Amino acid sequence: FPVTIICFTVVSEDEIWDDDYFSLTDFAGGDWENLIETNRQVNAINLYFVEDVNRGGRASGFLFSTVTSFPTVSISREVYGTNIFNTFILAHEIGHCLGLLHTHETASCVENIERTGANANCTTCGDYLCDTPADHGLGISTSNVNDLDCSYIGGATLNSLPYTPDTRNIMSYTLPDCMLDFTAGQGNRMRNFMLNTTNLDYYMIPFNRAVS
Repeated sequence: FPVTIICFTVVSEDEIWDDDYFSLTDFAGGDWENLIETNRQVNAINLYFVEDVNRGGRASGFLFSTVTSFPTVSISREVYGTNIFNTFILAHEIGHCLGLLHTHETASCVENIERTGANANCTTCGDYLCDTPADHGLGISTSNVNDLDCSYIGGATLNSLPYTPDTRNIMSYTLPDCMLDFTAGQGNRMRNFMLNTTNLDYYMIPFNRAVS
């Protein structure tokens, strides 16, 4: 991943021959839950690739949902006419598995635009990172992001200040073709999450292990 200094290895690959799984319409419900239990590897983040779901991907597991007790990522090949396999959607979902939130996350409170001063709350609101600009939620929409140059065209404001979201950030709901970078703060968050979350120990390779 860019700027993260995090590496991955493939444990195994398999193909699941099932038209119902291949033709899922959503990453929710019984068919999807059965899919992510199929041929599961217990010591890895399990990745499932299907044809054409109504969203690009979903991360699930012990970090962000109770559907499973193990980390999984589901990816659709095409969404909104975009070949997702040629974008950083996979990196986006893996980012969730490693402790990252969306740049527009507002589960606890709305993140102010200011980065310094009395109104700055970037360490306690939004995605809790100050090197990701405040993001009101781009909605994967060309009404917010110019599909030619990835510039922000939404024009949203907060407390009379204009939003300037990072439309290239992998954890944003920007257009899939615009995803490009993690920030240094996001890289630090993922590395610290890996080092300090014991639930991830089973999924990590010690430095002294040889991988052929």
